[in-house]
Amino acid sequence: VLRLYQRTMTGPVTPELSGMKDLGGREVTALVPIVALTIILGLFPAPILNVINPAVERVMQSVGATDPEPTVPAITVADTVTEFELPSINYSAIAPILIIFGAAVVSVLVEAFAPRRARRPLQLVLVIGSVIAALVVVVSLAGTRLVTAEGAIAVDGPTLVMQGTLLVVALLGALLMAERGIDPQGDAFAPRASALPGSEDEREFTERGYLQTEIWPFFLFALMGMLIFPAANDLLLMFIALEVMSLPLYLLAGMARRRRLLSQEASLKY
Repeated sequence: VLRLYQRTMTGPVTPELSGMKDLGGREVTALVPIVALTIILGLFPAPILNVINPAVERVMQSVGATDPEPTVPAITVADTVTEFELPSINYSAIAPILIIFGAAVVSVLVEAFAPRRARRPLQLVLVIGSVIAALVVVVSLAGTRLVTAEGAIAVDGPTLVMQGTLLVVALLGALLMAERGIDPQGDAFAPRASALPGSEDEREFTERGYLQTEIWPFFLFALMGMLIFPAANDLLLMFIALEVMSLPLYLLAGMARRRRLLSQEASLKY
């Protein structure tokens, strides 16, 4: 797969890159323990499973997933039909997440329908405005302690502190990503993700001042996942938050302009 991607996306190896190794000593040192641990756990999983089994069984019993004395009662059609009940959600408690999610959806629409020249200013106003609005809401929620969404989300002091920290860092990160005055070649992202690194197309797109405004929807969706993560009160929501956070981040890594080959490799391997 890597060979197919290399031949399709990056073309033939240039002379200046011909001496670059696939894996250096640092990468080998990091990968060997991971590969060895994966093989050992795949062949002999019992030591780990024996440690976690008691905790898993207690959790399953607490939610009614197991029965010490299994029985098979008679099941009728009436028993299988249950009414759907809407979960109780405190929307004010999750307002910071909803603000960023709404801004991410609008950001996608801006990419789809706004003219090219208007996209960058619209995206910057949308991103910075939504992050500031979410930060204000987080501050206003100080002192809140509750569990909502049928126990899936917990909002308390540590949650709000982490969300506030994430929003402050996100605001600074957005300003750095939007900076164009330091580097004469543009911002931190390649003018086109499809252009081969160092190719004539890439140089031409850079000279014309092309910008990838698609980075801002990715930025907002990744931030939304980060905000959900500290509020997650069960493993399923935590896993969803992790995926929502990480997938856009690795797409952003693949579009980074500096050290593009390494950025694309990191994005693809994820």
